[in-house]
Amino acid sequence: MEPLEQTEETSAEVRSVATEVPTVRAATKQSVTEAGFRSAGGPQALDAPDSEPSRSESGLGLSDELQKVTQFPQEESPVERPPKEEVPKEEQPNEEAPTESNQRPQPTPLENALKQLRSTIIAAKRAYRIHPTRLARVQSVFNNYTGTHNFHNYTIAKLPRDPSAKRVIKTFTAGPAPILINNTEWLSLKVHGQSFMMHQIRKMVTMAAFIVRCGCPEERMQESYGHEKLTVPKAPSLGLLLERPVFDTYNRDLARDTSGLERAEIGFEKYEKEVQEFKQREIYERIFREEERDDTFHSFFAALDGVRRPDLLYLSSVGVSAAKREMSVSARRDRRVEGMAAAAAAVGSDEESEVSGGQEDG
Repeated sequence: MEPLEQTEETSAEVRSVATEVPTVRAATKQSVTEAGFRSAGGPQALDAPDSEPSRSESGLGLSDELQKVTQFPQEESPVERPPKEEVPKEEQPNEEAPTESNQRPQPTPLENALKQLRSTIIAAKRAYRIHPTRLARVQSVFNNYTGTHNFHNYTIAKLPRDPSAKRVIKTFTAGPAPILINNTEWLSLKVHGQSFMMHQIRKMVTMAAFIVRCGCPEERMQESYGHEKLTVPKAPSLGLLLERPVFDTYNRDLARDTSGLERAEIGFEKYEKEVQEFKQREIYERIFREEERDDTFHSFFAALDGVRRPDLLYLSSVGVSAAKREMSVSARRDRRVEGMAAAAAAVGSDEESEVSGGQEDG
């Protein structure tokens, strides 16, 4: 999603699948705030002349050899050839061109079992229904985004001391009533803010899912606004959209304007019916079809569940200090390995130079 910088207030609505077992399935939706020719078959057949070529009037005739060359050959009788032996059908080689179907290897029993297991897990997640207590927990986590915060961990190429990393979030709400579509429960997430940075909303959704799924205290989100650099993956962009810009400040200034100029307020309320019909027909239905076909959010959370990285240890009970300590240990280990590799490369280059020098002296 491209960075969204606006002078007027914008807001975004994120449509998301509800939590799954044990993952949170989120489909986000941004709103109030992303191809020969064939030549003739050779020379034409010419009849042999009845007489030899005549000499020219100048008396300079063609030599005998040249005349022999220019004479047309006589038609030869066809040569009789023995009949070609026919090969029995069962002995004839199979000249069928290879196709994708006869080249593709057959799946192994293990692959079939893994495929069946994945289908079972996806079916169980689609059958999951969020409990009201868990839904309240989701909303409580989203409430930590409201206000002015330093969102440098929720974008790219932003330093903690960069003033442009501070953004204002007015509201971030989860729909109180989940939507059931094709036996899958969805949650509508709406975020209203003055402006957003690149990937900010997608990272905000991931952090909230981390807090709910891992049982982290909500204070971890406040720590993410500090100067420590944290790794926050991006949630899938499927479903994320800018619903409409908001011109509340302009409309308020217009209401206080006494210049007498006839200017109308900017709003979309009178087109609400057409907007909802277009979203349902062109956007929502496409989101549901793609998620049903590709299982985008299942793949995302399944990949996260299989990750073992020290930079995600801030989700543990120890917190940010655990990730910082493990990252420093990992960095020292990497520097030690790099130093050993550099030393080995230097020794190898010295030995090669000694050998080459001895050969030159000999």
